[in-house]
Amino acid sequence: MSSSTAATEDPRSHLAGDLAVGLASLAFFLFSVPVWSDALILGNDVVPYAVGLRASGTHALANPHHLGFHPLAWLALQVLGLFGQGTSSVVDALHAQIWISSAGGAVTAVILHRFARELCGARLALALVVAFCAAAGNWLYAAVGESYLPATACVAGLLVEALRARLGLIALRVPVLALWLLLATVMRQDAVFVAIALPLLLPLPAATRVIALAGCASLATYFAVWSAAGDVGFLPWLRGLADLGEWGGGLPSWFDLQLGAVTLQHALHFGVRYPGATTVASLATTALLVAAAWPARGARRGERAAGLRGALLGLLVYTVVRHAFFTWWQPGNMEYHAGTLLPLSLVLVLAASTHAPPRRRAVGLTSLAALLLVAGNWSSLIEPNRATTMDDRVDRVLAEAGPQALVLSLTGLQHYAVLRAERPGVEAHSIVDAARFAREEDLAAIEAQVEAHLASGHSVVVLRDSVLSARLGLGEQRLEPALIEIFFRHGTVERFTDDRDEVFALVIARGP
Repeated sequence: MSSSTAATEDPRSHLAGDLAVGLASLAFFLFSVPVWSDALILGNDVVPYAVGLRASGTHALANPHHLGFHPLAWLALQVLGLFGQGTSSVVDALHAQIWISSAGGAVTAVILHRFARELCGARLALALVVAFCAAAGNWLYAAVGESYLPATACVAGLLVEALRARLGLIALRVPVLALWLLLATVMRQDAVFVAIALPLLLPLPAATRVIALAGCASLATYFAVWSAAGDVGFLPWLRGLADLGEWGGGLPSWFDLQLGAVTLQHALHFGVRYPGATTVASLATTALLVAAAWPARGARRGERAAGLRGALLGLLVYTVVRHAFFTWWQPGNMEYHAGTLLPLSLVLVLAASTHAPPRRRAVGLTSLAALLLVAGNWSSLIEPNRATTMDDRVDRVLAEAGPQALVLSLTGLQHYAVLRAERPGVEAHSIVDAARFAREEDLAAIEAQVEAHLASGHSVVVLRDSVLSARLGLGEQRLEPALIEIFFRHGTVERFTDDRDEVFALVIARGP
């Protein structure tokens, strides 16, 4: 948008537009899926986060991988308690996390909208925000309470501040940039990758000051939290996941490279129905967005064009490095790859800003991409996982087994469903994630637990996931005959089957 046009516009209309985008985005994320839905289990780590939040001890809040998210969720839990919501159950904690992640998504949407409107006009800004919010990674993880959207909001604030300074739209403000970088790195450790873009977006002395200020403040924050709650050395606590040895390692294989590309594609469109159609939709969306960003004839030249080229280079280097790292680290984790959608969205804004107003091509193609994302991800990801099938099954089985049951879950996702289900009338004496035992066929360990619990006069429940595994096309997880033999050897077994006559649970009681 030209400066003369911008000068004549009423700032109050901009404020009203930003407020409308923020509230609409917040509602979009907040009300997409019920807290008892299967989608919450697809969110993977959100349930163990909520279990830790319910504990509310300092150790539960001092997670170094997303340090700022958990105290914010704890604060949201206390605020919700003032409005009559409970604060003691896992589901109460899930509600609090959903508010924080949804707010992070809404703030990101507002920042992106303001920047796109400033450079490209209101219509393209709105279309881009809809596309960004409807991308599978953003929609799912904001709606279920994952930790990455608040960090994405801080990264967006940092990048937009740096880009506006680069383009001469505002003066360079080192303290503001350092604050955004500090907030981003405190929200999530992996947000540190955005620092790669700063020397390319800012004068080198300014970029150095920003990184130094934020780096020192971030390390001081982490050290202070570790001093209060850490029970291991500072570096082992800080590294955490890296010390597990489960990810990373050698150079990525060809399979890892393919998986990283596919997972980035899934961050746009992720389908639990019609996987072939989902791939086509993802490719079509990508083509539309690339076409929308394609440089126009007679693109701007001169000093502004040089600024745009430098800004594009900074964003693209950050995008490539970030994607390459997570292709090495966890190529199949959509949560990490979804974070790449923000810099790609900013690339589209910068590229489209070279088009002459009213930028009909960019607006039309981005709007088509947004409609495709909304329709595709609603029908293939969100709507089918609004079902409460997993919770209904856990309720049914635990009600039959009684409150003193030992519950063995044969997959990690099923274990999360059991943890979420606990509430008055739906209880278990002990909940065990037996996925490791099932994978390694450590039948002796399972048998020892079963025998000890049955000897105390209480029942044992074995649950397997036949819901999400089927929806995601992961294949049926069948009960091993050797595992079934253990249960029959120690008691009487009641089978629970679904509408396809597939066994999803066993309840074992001490035989006569």
